[in-house]
Formats: sequence, structure tokens, C-alpha cells
Amino acid sequence: MPAEPAVVEARGVWREFGGVVALRDVDLAVREGEIVALIGPNGAGKTTLLNVLSCVLPPTRGQVLFRGRPLPCRPHRAARAGLTRTFQDLQLFGSLSALDNVLVAREARGKGAVPRGDADRFLETVGLARRARDHPDALPFGQRRLLELARALATEPMLLLLDEPAAGLSTPERTALAERLCGLRDVGVTVLLVEHDLELALGVADRVVVLDQGVKIADLPPDAVRGDERVIAAYLGVA
Repeated sequence: MPAEPAVVEARGVWREFGGVVALRDVDLAVREGEIVALIGPNGAGKTTLLNVLSCVLPPTRGQVLFRGRPLPCRPHRAARAGLTRTFQDLQLFGSLSALDNVLVAREARGKGAVPRGDADRFLETVGLARRARDHPDALPFGQRRLLELARALATEPMLLLLDEPAAGLSTPERTALAERLCGLRDVGVTVLLVEHDLELALGVADRVVVLDQGVKIADLPPDAVRGDERVIAAYLGVA
């Protein structure tokens, strides 16, 4: 039998901005049920790759496949197909409660209204059931990050793309986030995670992909990343 197609796959993807090459011939596949961490030093091209995979940017060359088929480069089409993206900058509705933020998320992405009971469940999944009536401004920053995650889950994605979800979080909040991410895998959510926090990334990922200056230099199990000479050189700037 043929292998199950990857949920998302980049084949020979290049992305150029004028004369600057941000991604160079990148191949990447994320399969169902995986958490894949995408790491690398600043300027490695991680967010650019996430933008290409989520149809925010078209590739200059190469191809992105979703469930084995090309996906038109329109973010709303990607969302409707089952690909949901979070951003480094939180995109919450400040005038709505946490519960209402979740209720409108699914409808805003063209998937119809989410039932109230499901919205409660998504908040519970990220540990915010007790803050359902609170507005985002009343929540600590870490909990606002979790609310953004609950909004993403409300779209019932086939693939969840997370861009720096631990940015700005305290150590306890990062620990809680890691537990939530592992819980998502346990219920069958596929995740591609861009993260600067190496300990968090290695702690939750099934596989780690490393970019350096727009080039994929490694695709390894987490326990193999720490001792990989290419990865050490990329992060420390030494051969």
C-alpha cells in the first residue's frame, strides 16, 4: 500500500525577497499525529517557512502540498482546508470574553459556529475554563497565549502551526504550555511548532527540523539534536 501522504509537505521551497534568499531548496514533511519542532538561530527563515506553509506567502520556487494536493496560496482557503496558524502577535478580540473569543474563532474562519459546549471544552483543554467570562486584558500574558491556542483549536484543524507560542512566558507558564502541547498530540492534533525555547521544543517534539540561513541542516529525533555538530555550529557560530 502507498504511504499515507504528509499532512503538509514542502518540496524544494525557495523564498526570495528582492535579492535576499530567505529559504533555499527546503524540503519538509509533517505527518499525521506528529509534533515537529522547527528551530534555528535568529534569521534562519523559520517564520518565513511558516508563512509559506500557511499560504501567507507564495514560494518563489518549489511546491507546498496539503494532504498530497497543492493548496492555492490564499490563507482563508488554507484555513478552510484544515490548516490553522497562530502568530507571534496575539490576535484576540479585546471587547469579547474568553469564551466569546473561542465562539467566534471557528465562524470567522468559515467553518460555522462552534457549539457553546465545545467552546467550553477548548478552554478546558488549555486550562482556562475558570476564566471563560474574563476579557483578554484581564488575563496574564501567558493565559492570553493559551486563549489564542484555544481559538485555534476551535477550528478543529488537521494541522496546527504555532509561531513562538512560548514567547514572553514565565518558566511555570512554559511548563504548562509544554503539557498542553503534549495533550494535543494525545488527542490526535498534528502540530508544527516554531520555537526559540530549545528545551521546550526538544521536550515536546517527536522530530526536530533545524534551519540555518534558509537551509535545512538537520531533521532528527530530539535526543540526537544536542550532539549534532551542524546544529551546534549554527547556534554557537563555531565549527
